[in-house]
Amino acid sequence: APFLQAVLSAARAQLGACSPQHLSNTAWALATLKDCASAQEAARWYVRDLLAEQERRLADPALAAEFSRQHLSNLMWALATLEQAVDRKLLAQLGAALAERAALCNAQEASNSVWAFAKMGHYCAPLMAAMARETRERISEFSPQNLANAVWGVAKLSYRDDALMRAAAERALSLRGELSLQHVSNLAWAFATLDLREGEFVRRLVDETVARLGAGEELNTQQVSNLLWSLSSLNCLDHGVWILFLRQLEIQGAQPAGLPTEALSQIFQARLLQTAQHPEQTWELEPALAACARASWIRSTRVVTISEFQREVSRLLAAMGEEHTLEHLSADELFSMDMALPEEGLAVEADGPRHFTANTLQPLGEMRCRELLLRARNWTVVSVPFYHWSGAEDDQRRALLKGLLDDARARRSKEAGAAERGCATDEAGAQGGLAAGAAAERAGGEREGASSQAGADRLVGKGAEGEACEEEEVDALGKLDGGTRAGEEALGTTQLEREHASSGSRALRPEPGDEAATASPEGWPERRAEGEEKDATQGEHDDGKLVL
Repeated sequence: APFLQAVLSAARAQLGACSPQHLSNTAWALATLKDCASAQEAARWYVRDLLAEQERRLADPALAAEFSRQHLSNLMWALATLEQAVDRKLLAQLGAALAERAALCNAQEASNSVWAFAKMGHYCAPLMAAMARETRERISEFSPQNLANAVWGVAKLSYRDDALMRAAAERALSLRGELSLQHVSNLAWAFATLDLREGEFVRRLVDETVARLGAGEELNTQQVSNLLWSLSSLNCLDHGVWILFLRQLEIQGAQPAGLPTEALSQIFQARLLQTAQHPEQTWELEPALAACARASWIRSTRVVTISEFQREVSRLLAAMGEEHTLEHLSADELFSMDMALPEEGLAVEADGPRHFTANTLQPLGEMRCRELLLRARNWTVVSVPFYHWSGAEDDQRRALLKGLLDDARARRSKEAGAAERGCATDEAGAQGGLAAGAAAERAGGEREGASSQAGADRLVGKGAEGEACEEEEVDALGKLDGGTRAGEEALGTTQLEREHASSGSRALRPEPGDEAATASPEGWPERRAEGEEKDATQGEHDDGKLVL
């Protein structure tokens, strides 16, 4: 440590004279020493000054031109690996500079750039568009690690490019013998997060995983929970695979009480989804795991955040004479709805930016799963998307709400009429199956509660969400800019709110364990390695009532 401190002290004094290669190489070296506590302490002030120097140079077009795509990608990799807080202005500069050089990036540099921006939670539209284009065109150059990290980054930033993901699927299948189980987990999670239903691709990933397990490989607990959630979300999980994956928890010696909250919530939601989609099967969990998973899930329904967007929708509903309740709990207390018209079975959801893809505004997998599970409980979901609300006048908002409610009531009436006549439409038939699945889940929960140790239900309370089910992920996702970012600001949302201020048991966003991206200083051999919401009100559910 004294030696490193002396070196960094000398380097800080000469930052202005350092070349771009010197700057990126030093950052790379510090990142490789990430696990050395004394080195990180020594590096703190150096990195702060390095960032200031980097920002100064990128602001000058002549000096910015001196940075190659490798200098920039290695610097981003280092900052993300160090989990270094970086000013948004500098991130925007780095993103724009990398976007300009995207055509020159090799597969590793493109993958590292996307991975780093995702890791740091910053969405840069020009960078994502440029890297997506280059990745599509050069997908055959991507190694398994490059591919898995790039796809993970794209999904983490909620960027949807169907052509890119199809190309990635084809490339993954051509490399399937070389994919690690972590790669498989990342790929499945990415497709589920973006709600990309490439069934044949996902089934072949499952077949590959099953074969690997049969050959003696093992899934870790994080991979088990990610795969169960991902495959159930995509409706590509059969009963045999369900049992096989859960058995991996036993092989790992995982104790339910010791599992991260995120993993427990993933497993519980996977069971809810499987029960809703396949009620003819019994989707069993070991009693202790079932009790812990249920408690973890219910904890998230008890602590709620009411956004300004939600309050605006509520105020206008009241002005329209629509009686409703805020943060209404479902009968089984597993879901807290933004607003509800209980007598009519209508759940009104104020869906902010975090529920949609950043570039195409398509619903994410988490949103579709939530709607499916609410339908299973005989609720008709009325989604009020932020992009129709933000910037609209009151009369436009009123017309929007009226149209959405009229449509939901018509759908509900049609389904009820068809059911009464005994000739329900396919959708009504599916609704019946979903409702039956929900009933089975409730019954299963009651049985498990009775069989678990006394006092397990006392786990249900105010508890915090706990650590995310990943090794290193920092969950602060910034993914909107331009007109869309203006819309989010008008709604009073912040980056952290989009990830953390989820009202009740919205599907907790699962995260894969991203394998370390690889970066190499120029001229060196490759080193292979593998919301809080503004103006928000917080409260807790107490005996079915919201206490603010």
